[in-house]
Amino acid sequence: MDDDFFSEKRIEKLVQHGQKNLRTERLIANWCRHARVERSPGRGLVEEMYNVPIGHMGVRCEHASAGGMMCWDLKDAFICHYDRNCKSCDKRSAQHGPNIQPVIDEFESKQAQQKAQEEKREQEAAIELANHRRERQEVFDQTVPAAVEIQDLLDSIDVGEDQESTHRLIELARLAPDTFTTNITDYFKKQVFTSQRKLDRVSADVLLTLPLAEDVKLEVALAICDYGFSDLVCRCLEKNASNIPTSEIDKIIGPLTYRAAPTRFVGGSTRTSDPNPLINLAKAHPEKIQEILKRLLAKNDEHEVDIAARIISKVTPILPKITVPFSRDILAKLLRRKHLLPTINERGSGDELNRLRQAATAVFEKNPENCESILSSLCDGGDVTASKESAEIYSRILEDSWKGPPVLEATPARCLAFKRLLWMAVENTPKVSHHPAAHFFHYAHKNHVKIAVNEIDALFGAAAMLSQKAEKIGEEKTIETAPTGLEVLEQSNARNAIHQLQRALIQWAFMASKHVGLKGVKRIVELYEKTPENEVEFKANIVSHLTELIADTDTFNCVLPHLYTAMTNPKVLIRGSAATAIGEAPHDVKRDFPDLIFEMYVVLMTDPYVYVHQSAVRALKSYVFPDYLKPNLKYALINLIKVYYHDTDKAQFLVECLRKFVDAFLTETEIEGDIGRQLVGVIDSLPDREACDAIDRLAYSFRNAPGFAKVIAKRLDCEWASDFMISKLYRALFLVPAVSLRDCLDEIYKSGKLAASINAHQARTPISLLTRAGAFDEAQKLCIEILEELPETREQESLRAFIESHRRIACFEATIPKTSQEIENELEAWNSHLESIERAKEKADGYRHLPPMLFR
Repeated sequence: MDDDFFSEKRIEKLVQHGQKNLRTERLIANWCRHARVERSPGRGLVEEMYNVPIGHMGVRCEHASAGGMMCWDLKDAFICHYDRNCKSCDKRSAQHGPNIQPVIDEFESKQAQQKAQEEKREQEAAIELANHRRERQEVFDQTVPAAVEIQDLLDSIDVGEDQESTHRLIELARLAPDTFTTNITDYFKKQVFTSQRKLDRVSADVLLTLPLAEDVKLEVALAICDYGFSDLVCRCLEKNASNIPTSEIDKIIGPLTYRAAPTRFVGGSTRTSDPNPLINLAKAHPEKIQEILKRLLAKNDEHEVDIAARIISKVTPILPKITVPFSRDILAKLLRRKHLLPTINERGSGDELNRLRQAATAVFEKNPENCESILSSLCDGGDVTASKESAEIYSRILEDSWKGPPVLEATPARCLAFKRLLWMAVENTPKVSHHPAAHFFHYAHKNHVKIAVNEIDALFGAAAMLSQKAEKIGEEKTIETAPTGLEVLEQSNARNAIHQLQRALIQWAFMASKHVGLKGVKRIVELYEKTPENEVEFKANIVSHLTELIADTDTFNCVLPHLYTAMTNPKVLIRGSAATAIGEAPHDVKRDFPDLIFEMYVVLMTDPYVYVHQSAVRALKSYVFPDYLKPNLKYALINLIKVYYHDTDKAQFLVECLRKFVDAFLTETEIEGDIGRQLVGVIDSLPDREACDAIDRLAYSFRNAPGFAKVIAKRLDCEWASDFMISKLYRALFLVPAVSLRDCLDEIYKSGKLAASINAHQARTPISLLTRAGAFDEAQKLCIEILEELPETREQESLRAFIESHRRIACFEATIPKTSQEIENELEAWNSHLESIERAKEKADGYRHLPPMLFR
């Protein structure tokens, strides 16, 4: 996304658009009181600040038989609704004041004009078709069956786009060229050179299929070479590229360039890509291509620069000598686009901008040293856009296709791009948000390992420099003042960005060292040993990834002493990082750990410092521990649960301890007994937010625990229970036995009433829960209360039928056993209800129903 995507100019445009929608909404309300404006959910920052509707909006009406659509411009949505519903509606109720009638009048006027123009075009087409048939009657010999067949095929093509007739005509020219006499051939040439409607392209394909002289075919191909030409024209131009006159190249360069674009699906058909004609043309006329590129790049016109970028991106991999002289021009257009190509800059990342980046990447791959010096000169001055675009080019050099090799080779261009990206990431973090260089290094890609091998020391050194940058944050002030809340938040975000990139660079260095083998691992260990002791955060980040270096026995023996030393280090951060590294190590590595490592891990779980024991618990995988240590591990978890039971500020960690304890040490029998009841009491004592989180994470494990259903039901109406969380609570209630649900019928009933008051659709789940618990009277009562509040409109018809079905089912279940007459009456009422549902469905299927609610 561009830097000025949310500039003042764009915000002003958004506010003007919102004010326009607001005026349109008032005009619609005055035009008809039944019309209601609805919008897609969610509110953006600009909308929240200026309180104007910005977003996709639609129009609804209870009397509308057909749906509408959501549009960015409310006028478009209303016109769609009016055209589908309001033209034939007799229930319009106008209000006083100005309304949207002028927009409707303009729409009706345009429709009338379009209809008149369409009728005029049809009349002209009919006259033209009659003239063509009269002309063919004079040219084609009616006594020759082959000529008559060709004439019939042409008549069929002239009427419409008949692909079958076109195919038959070309096949006839290929299999029976003798049937095309001199008169018929001259007629086809006339269609080509006079551009006769639909027949010019078909005639060209026929002539190119016939055994004519190559100069004649080339003349035909040049006459018909336009956007969307056929494969036959493409092959002819490719074959005769050296014979194309220089004066014709300006005319055909554009179509050939678009023909070289990647294959894509456009307008119901697939446009195939064929760059060979363009490349052969460049081989045959290199001076002319350079002249065209010079002329296109000399202007700051978006369209012409786009054509130049297309040519450069396709020609450079094959013929770099032609396009490399334009490296500075294409790089300057990209890096200075805010001034040279402002229309591209307004749209942000459009197709034209992407093609410009492809061209810049192509010239960089062929001439990296020269392009690197050009990029450095263009980036001088601290232009953020230029810096980001340079990083984008380097990132594209290092991109790999899913069709390509699994590991990229270390070419000069890739090595240079990797090195430049590395130092751009360090330089621009954290002062430039979302910089492409930092984004590239956030994840270590294994397919770049051969490139990273050459930069192990640079990666390690860059990570060390980031520690120094983190220490300097907040020291820029010349006058010591108390930091504001915003300054504290910004400094925290800056440190997080630096530490995130530092961890990523360490992973890159470790990945490259592991690829080298024992020699690379020893180099990393050596650099780690030389790291000063006061670089605590840097050393802690290294320790958290130490187990990633282990690949075999030699590397295991090299890393293990340092890992154990880190577990006993006096620094809190290093001990916590060591616990994280051991807990997150691969299973094959943990299996070879000596018991001393696991014994020390249990000690870390009892560490008095919060960061250490919390890191140990979060990374705990109990199944790899020796059996003799599991009682100690269990005792350590129980102690942590007791300690954090009364600390509401650390409730999230208490939930983590509960989950680890239940998964590792409790059986189903224990959960169903007193231990399960006590742990449910612990969950019940948590604040609502953490309790909801604990219920979500422990729902399956505690489904049979005594009192768990009651704890869930108590949170159905808490302030933290959003729609998303309520759905999780309902899902947890469906896991508990039906007997347990009977202890919380009142809570479920109240949640159903609350859900129905907000959105009646959400009340279906509480009704189902009441039915599952066997509380049929409560379910029936809830259904009756919801039906009384639901309006009897077409929009609510399906919902009313659904709730009525549940009411009848609950009524039927509640009154069993019954007499035979009562059962017969109930069955008749049920059959009648099913017939009403079928009638409503048939009525709804009679038209296409696409209401704006569908797009929510």
